[in-house]
Amino acid sequence: MRQDELLTPEQIAEHLKVQVRTVELWLRTGRLVGMKVGRLWRIMQRDYEAFIQSQSLPTQLHRLPESVRPLTAGPIEILDEFGKALRQIRKTRRLTQTELAIKCRISTQTLARIEQGATNPNLSLLFRIADALGVQPDHLVRIVWERLQ
Repeated sequence: MRQDELLTPEQIAEHLKVQVRTVELWLRTGRLVGMKVGRLWRIMQRDYEAFIQSQSLPTQLHRLPESVRPLTAGPIEILDEFGKALRQIRKTRRLTQTELAIKCRISTQTLARIEQGATNPNLSLLFRIADALGVQPDHLVRIVWERLQ
């Protein structure tokens, strides 16, 4: 891609596997540099690349105990492991997707997409899922963290 190429929020959302409204929030708050053309946001390729660079972890983390390693997994791996952990706990509790979805007040399709690693649950939903499974929210996160280490 050329440095001066213009991108849409939809293109960025698809590339980062986030919702378009998340990209628009970043634009409105100045976290991602962009410009409005009429009512539509446009982002220059170089600004997007700078944004990506600013979100990366430093290559060396200082003063961390040797037992703590930086997480190198990307968002896709994290979502995949979260889905696997969720499915495992759900099955251990002998719940169907439909039963858990009803308890969480979401559709069965949404729960299936979370378990497949295709949907990123927000914090509120994470709490509802944990409550429905009878675990603390940090338990779900800890399982994913340990699997990715």
